[in-house]
Amino acid sequence: MADGHALLFILLGITAIVEPFLLIAGGVYFLSHPLMALAALTLLLAMLLFVETSARYGCW
Repeated sequence: MADGHALLFILLGITAIVEPFLLIAGGVYFLSHPLMALAALTLLLAMLLFVETSARYGCW
């Protein structure tokens, strides 16, 4: 049990170190490809609205 907790904390630490670099790289990519960014954000918004509507009206 302790080994699993140690592995979890190691993975969380790695994620905390790598995440800002991934966000910066994603931002630079979206700035250099604005149409791709617009399409990705539109798709994300559509998925969010679909999930919220499904959750509200009990379609799950």
